[in-house]
Amino acid sequence: MPSPHTASNVYIVFGQDEFLVEEMLANLLAKLRADLGGGPVIDSVDCEEGQVDEVLAEIASPSLFAANRITVLRHLKFGKQRKLVAEIEKTISEGLVPGQVLILVAGEIDKRLKLIKTVRAMGGLMQVPGMDAEARERWVLRKFRELGKTADRDVARLLLDLKDDMRTIGSEIEKVATYVGDAGAVTVADIEAVVGRSRTEKVYELTRAVITRDAPAALGLLAELLDQPRESAIGLLYRISREIRCLIQVRMFLDGVRSGWSEDMRFGAFKSTVLPRFDAWLREAGISRRDSYMWMQPYAVHMRFKEGSGFEVEALVRFLEGLLAANVDIVSTSVHPRIILERLISTLGVEACMPAERR
Repeated sequence: MPSPHTASNVYIVFGQDEFLVEEMLANLLAKLRADLGGGPVIDSVDCEEGQVDEVLAEIASPSLFAANRITVLRHLKFGKQRKLVAEIEKTISEGLVPGQVLILVAGEIDKRLKLIKTVRAMGGLMQVPGMDAEARERWVLRKFRELGKTADRDVARLLLDLKDDMRTIGSEIEKVATYVGDAGAVTVADIEAVVGRSRTEKVYELTRAVITRDAPAALGLLAELLDQPRESAIGLLYRISREIRCLIQVRMFLDGVRSGWSEDMRFGAFKSTVLPRFDAWLREAGISRRDSYMWMQPYAVHMRFKEGSGFEVEALVRFLEGLLAANVDIVSTSVHPRIILERLISTLGVEACMPAERR
């Protein structure tokens, strides 16, 4: 996220994620307070609630209460509030009183507008960029550092897997930091204790329950996953399919490479010998770490190997075919997706997923 600067007296802070926009706005306000000095008055007005005309009149005339004033106009709709945009543009063109700063906050802007071009020329256009997976991880780690805590990428990935909304994630980070107390480092166990088990682990447990023919456990995990906010049947099918594809990768690696793997291998030996070879094999195959087990903690990968080494590639492929059929049913029939998934979990050919010697 770009750092705020204060070369202008008019700013536009905008972006798709409202929480991140508010974070950038807070950083900008902190910088302006330091630069202006004297405890500037800060007014915040919601453009959707009116009373903007009075505010614009105030910033165009000296304040009676403070030498410096920062006015924040929130939720400005550039595409719909054209009259208001024109009034703001007129106010800016006439010039703000010295010590007055205007900040416009929006989700989207039209860069063709004269107002946008004017603010850009003044150096006050501040866009909050979209965040990919790696950027979100860096953001989580930075927020922990700001609270005096250290965390690794496994912690960040687990937290991001548990929560989707950045505002909620920020709140959870504060809870975890409070939970660990004087401890300087945040661990995966801390996240699990405060936030809960990750959906990834639950999907793995569901997959294992199906394969081991533990239907009650599998159906219970299915209900738990589907009851989570923002979890859809199609999304859950994707997660299960991804788990199976990763198991297939493990089997193909073990079948095609002298990995040194054995089912009774201790974690330390696995981490120093098998794991680096698996990572190299994935790179040679053109498989990214995010599309394999390598994004997980090494110990979790070790446990996946213990499970994956007991299944045949052909059987796992048939498992995927069952998931594909369920996906087709969900998008092409009127049957409720939950029923389709329950039927899949209950009746999936578990025997086909077991090695011949274990059938």
